[in-house]
Amino acid sequence: MGFINSLKKLFSTSKEVAEAKTAELKEKTAESIESAKGFAKEAKEKVGDVMEDTKEKVGDVMDDAKELASEAKEKIKDMGETLREKTSEVIDKLDEKATSVVEKMDEKLRSTLDKPEVVTPEPEVASNVADVVKDVTAAAEDVIEPLVEETEDFQEPDVEPSK
Repeated sequence: MGFINSLKKLFSTSKEVAEAKTAELKEKTAESIESAKGFAKEAKEKVGDVMEDTKEKVGDVMDDAKELASEAKEKIKDMGETLREKTSEVIDKLDEKATSVVEKMDEKLRSTLDKPEVVTPEPEVASNVADVVKDVTAAAEDVIEPLVEETEDFQEPDVEPSK
């Protein structure tokens, strides 16, 4: 019977050790679960804060983009107007120069010819000068019109910031 008592003691000790280890593991597991819950809660709060900050910054970026688009639209309109004015001035100056050239050519021709009759400039020369003025005017208008159309067609982007 001594052997049976020894076995009883051995199994009894093993059972107590197993119960102690199980209780210890349960306690550590409970602590780990509580720690994980705390960490998850903190992480959730931080993610929420980051999301709010991100939404706010995206809203700010969208507002800035709208403002920049509006400013760009105004600058393009101003550039188109300035270009139109400058081109108009150039065309007027070219017209004046062409008239001046025709008048000088007429004067030269009259002064160089010894004939008492009135000399008029060749119709071809006057026509060529007029054609050059028309070509320059048309070319200037071809350049200006697309720029003006682009500035008139430019629209601000229709983007709403998400909140």
